[in-house]
Amino acid sequence: MASSMLTYVFVYPERIRRLSFTALPQHSPFGLPAIALTFELSRRPALVLPKTYTSLGQGAEEAGCSLRSLIQQLDFAVYASLPSRSLSSTWLQQFCNDITEQKYTTISSLVNLNILYQGQG
Repeated sequence: MASSMLTYVFVYPERIRRLSFTALPQHSPFGLPAIALTFELSRRPALVLPKTYTSLGQGAEEAGCSLRSLIQQLDFAVYASLPSRSLSSTWLQQFCNDITEQKYTTISSLVNLNILYQGQG
């Protein structure tokens, strides 16, 4: 039986220098409909794993290496396949503008990432 583990890439809103939104990006791995959120950060995101993390096999190790590589980047894009009725382009654009203008801050109860995994993160 394959086991899985929740892994978080946590981007503090205060670390986002610029967030932009592209509807129907040219190079989406998902086809259509898809969006791209492009992040430009002032500081790296955090990778959060359980303290008790142990290897889960070859595929998991490769995914872990990819995630560790991702958190070294200050600029990256996240692609998602979202039906337009889920989040409108207008809402997404406004959200990106608000993030870029630093109108959002980290929820105070989430500042300490050790609370993830029931205090074992």
